[in-house]
Amino acid sequence: MWWLIIKYKQGKMMTTVGIIIIFLLAGALSYGFYWGYKKNLSIMKETAKLLEEYFTPTRKYYTWIGGVVGFEAQYFLLDGRKIHVKLILVPRHAILYYPISLLLKRRDKLFFRGKLDLSDIDEKHIIKRLANGEVVVEMNPNPKDIKKIKLL
Repeated sequence: MWWLIIKYKQGKMMTTVGIIIIFLLAGALSYGFYWGYKKNLSIMKETAKLLEEYFTPTRKYYTWIGGVVGFEAQYFLLDGRKIHVKLILVPRHAILYYPISLLLKRRDKLFFRGKLDLSDIDEKHIIKRLANGEVVVEMNPNPKDIKKIKLL
């Protein structure tokens, strides 16, 4: 009879440890979500600010993509031209998928579509040449690469 009491107490002990592990895992996932959310949001703000300083648009329209996954922007410039920009970020807020995306070598991407001067841009960045003279270019969202974009 005494061995039943020991097994019962051991079972309760395992349940308590299991609950503690679940709480710790939930806390780590919550922290990872907010860390990734803030990181992606700061990258989006910095990129939008840099693009606005660089192109100085008269009008601008932003569309959020999936919360903090990225945005699409249309910039209307002084001379009547317009440029489309799309920023897609690695889902840092999805803490269980983030290590998989690193293993798959996913990275942040910045797409430009417009009539661009391609003299400073490597051929590997050019995705598509459109019939109306516009070009679609993929780059990293960092200041060094953004400064390579020049309009015709």
